[in-house]
Amino acid sequence: MALPEKMNSDFRNSAPLDAAGAATIILDGVRSGARRILVGQDAEGLDGFVCAKPEAAYDYALLASMAPNAPRPDGLASRSPGNPGAAAGGRMLP
Repeated sequence: MALPEKMNSDFRNSAPLDAAGAATIILDGVRSGARRILVGQDAEGLDGFVCAKPEAAYDYALLASMAPNAPRPDGLASRSPGNPGAAAGGRMLP
Protein backbone atom coordinates (compact mmCIF):
# COMPACT_ATOMS: atom_id res chain seq x y z
CA MET A 1 0.00 0.00 0.00
CA ALA A 2 1.37 3.43 -0.93
CA LEU A 3 2.04 5.94 1.83
CA PRO A 4 -0.96 8.28 1.14
CA GLU A 5 -3.38 5.34 1.14
CA LYS A 6 -1.85 3.94 4.33
CA MET A 7 -2.06 7.33 6.05
CA ASN A 8 -5.70 7.68 4.98
CA SER A 9 -6.54 4.20 6.22
CA ASP A 10 -4.69 4.69 9.51
CA PHE A 11 -6.48 7.98 10.14
CA ARG A 12 -9.90 6.55 9.32
CA ASN A 13 -9.34 3.56 11.60
CA SER A 14 -7.96 5.51 14.57
CA ALA A 15 -9.74 8.87 14.31
CA PRO A 16 -10.94 10.05 17.72
CA LEU A 17 -14.31 11.08 16.26
CA ASP A 18 -16.16 9.43 13.41
CA ALA A 19 -17.90 11.30 10.61
CA ALA A 20 -21.33 10.90 12.22
CA GLY A 21 -20.10 12.40 15.49
CA ALA A 22 -18.49 15.33 13.70
CA ALA A 23 -21.64 15.89 11.66
CA THR A 24 -23.73 15.95 14.85
CA ILE A 25 -21.50 18.61 16.40
CA ILE A 26 -21.61 20.68 13.21
CA LEU A 27 -25.37 20.40 12.73
CA ASP A 28 -26.06 21.20 16.39
CA GLY A 29 -23.88 24.28 16.02
CA VAL A 30 -25.65 25.40 12.86
CA ARG A 31 -29.07 24.87 14.45
CA SER A 32 -28.08 26.90 17.52
CA GLY A 33 -26.74 29.74 15.38
CA ALA A 34 -23.16 29.40 16.63
CA ARG A 35 -20.79 31.82 14.97
CA ARG A 36 -17.95 29.27 14.98
CA ILE A 37 -18.06 25.52 15.46
CA LEU A 38 -14.96 23.71 16.64
CA VAL A 39 -14.80 19.94 16.24
CA GLY A 40 -12.17 18.25 18.42
CA GLN A 41 -9.43 19.39 20.76
CA ASP A 42 -7.06 19.99 17.88
CA ALA A 43 -9.48 22.58 16.42
CA GLU A 44 -9.87 24.20 19.83
CA GLY A 45 -6.10 24.41 20.26
CA LEU A 46 -5.58 25.90 16.82
CA ASP A 47 -8.43 28.38 17.38
CA GLY A 48 -6.89 29.48 20.68
CA PHE A 49 -3.51 29.94 19.00
CA VAL A 50 -4.97 31.98 16.13
CA CYS A 51 -7.03 34.16 18.49
CA ALA A 52 -3.99 34.82 20.68
CA LYS A 53 -1.58 35.54 17.81
CA PRO A 54 -3.48 36.18 14.58
CA GLU A 55 -0.35 37.46 12.85
CA ALA A 56 1.32 34.07 13.37
CA ALA A 57 -1.59 32.12 11.87
CA TYR A 58 0.17 31.98 8.51
CA ASP A 59 3.58 30.98 9.86
CA TYR A 60 3.32 27.46 8.47
CA ALA A 61 6.68 26.32 9.81
CA LEU A 62 5.63 27.28 13.35
CA LEU A 63 2.23 25.59 13.00
CA ALA A 64 3.83 22.41 11.64
CA SER A 65 6.34 22.34 14.47
CA MET A 66 3.48 22.35 17.00
CA ALA A 67 1.76 19.28 15.55
CA PRO A 68 2.37 16.25 17.77
CA ASN A 69 2.81 13.84 14.84
CA ALA A 70 4.41 16.24 12.39
CA PRO A 71 7.16 14.65 10.34
CA ARG A 72 10.49 15.97 11.48
CA PRO A 73 12.69 17.58 8.87
CA ASP A 74 15.68 15.65 10.23
CA GLY A 75 13.97 12.35 9.39
CA LEU A 76 13.69 11.20 13.01
CA ALA A 77 10.51 9.83 14.54
CA SER A 78 7.56 12.06 15.32
CA ARG A 79 7.72 14.24 18.40
CA SER A 80 5.31 12.13 20.45
CA PRO A 81 3.63 8.76 20.15
CA GLY A 82 -0.03 8.70 19.23
CA ASN A 83 -1.89 11.94 18.87
CA PRO A 84 -2.67 13.18 22.38
CA GLY A 85 -3.78 16.57 21.06
CA ALA A 86 -6.73 15.12 19.18
CA ALA A 87 -9.72 13.86 21.09
CA ALA A 88 -13.39 13.36 20.46
CA GLY A 89 -15.70 16.21 21.15
CA GLY A 90 -16.20 19.73 20.08
CA ARG A 91 -17.33 23.09 21.23
CA MET A 92 -19.65 25.73 19.86
CA LEU A 93 -18.74 29.35 20.40
CA PRO A 94 -21.49 31.97 20.61
